[in-house]
Amino acid sequence: MAAIPNLIDIKHLKLSILNEFVTNPTTAAYSVDYDDDFDALYVMLLDCQKETVTYYINDYLALLFEPSTKDVVGIQIESFRKSFLKQYSKLQKAWKVNENKENRINDLGDIFLIRKKQEPAIAQEVAKIAEGLIPV
Repeated sequence: MAAIPNLIDIKHLKLSILNEFVTNPTTAAYSVDYDDDFDALYVMLLDCQKETVTYYINDYLALLFEPSTKDVVGIQIESFRKSFLKQYSKLQKAWKVNENKENRINDLGDIFLIRKKQEPAIAQEVAKIAEGLIPV
């Protein structure tokens, strides 16, 4: 994906929402979604239903920003399980359900509870990784 030219220079993107989430994730209204068919993870930093534009940082990671404000409101990671996840041990640990003995799955309700419990760690690690990959 890095071969696709970005439409604007990264210095024009506003990173305040991303930076605030990294430093204080408990105040953000975020969501984490995974698309198994596409093998992509999405972390939306706001409760945002607006159109976003994709700005690729590298072959896997892209920032999602609102075109009118240039605010970065999300992160998209392609080839998440196949390639990206293998590079980040803290993210791997947050992603794994079976490593934690508390996460016994007896029914569908347990899956929802585990997801709710692990989403903050996943979102936080993805945001830290994204922030670290943004060229200064």
